[in-house]
Amino acid sequence: MAPKPALRWVSTEVLGTYISGQHLQWVHIVSLSIFRTFADSFHSLRPEKPWVTKLSSAGLVYLHFGRQLLTHLTQLKEGDRQLDVLFDKLYENFVEEVDAIDNGISQYDGEALYAVSTTLSARVGHLNPHWNSKSQDTEEGFRKAMKMVGEEFLDRLEFYQSSWLPARAVVEEAVKARHQVDPSGEVVLFSQGGCPWKEHLFSLEKDLKVESPIKFVLFSDQNGQWRVQCVPAGLHTFQNR
Repeated sequence: MAPKPALRWVSTEVLGTYISGQHLQWVHIVSLSIFRTFADSFHSLRPEKPWVTKLSSAGLVYLHFGRQLLTHLTQLKEGDRQLDVLFDKLYENFVEEVDAIDNGISQYDGEALYAVSTTLSARVGHLNPHWNSKSQDTEEGFRKAMKMVGEEFLDRLEFYQSSWLPARAVVEEAVKARHQVDPSGEVVLFSQGGCPWKEHLFSLEKDLKVESPIKFVLFSDQNGQWRVQCVPAGLHTFQNR
């Protein structure tokens, strides 16, 4: 049975306990980390990683045992490059959010223009008993939260492994072969159309140390017609290079 934290629990305890419960015998680590004071980040403990968000107990457990969890769930072997990519991606797009919210770190400076009440942390918090509920037993809500967090973690992992990673492979192949398409190296040709490419392209340009920025992508659509797209100046801008 999942441990029942004193008073009210939050998403970091639920996620940390979920990770610890995957038949890997880490419960004692979670119990210690929940009540331990620390100020480390991924970057301070693993200098090769870029994330400077202060770790919550969930992030601390993921840092030390996330790779073991992913090998257990994906059957990937230690040393597999795909395991490295999945480990980083799940921290960046799942666990870091929990770390930041648990530590009161905002995404932005200034006052929010609107409220967001459907984040993972918010939905976990909603499962706590109401302040005026007759029963203040948190056990049932904690189990529901564990199930919800576990399902979302597995859903994200399945997406990144079965869809996101194959898309990355398509883009990586195209980037490496770009000089065969055009001597300038500024044009890439995707072997499959419909592949989400922008995030991967920007990331791979850094990883592969591409000196001349790629400006155009070519691919065929579902009707066999050729398409050309300009590469934007950034991931969240409509301005082209």
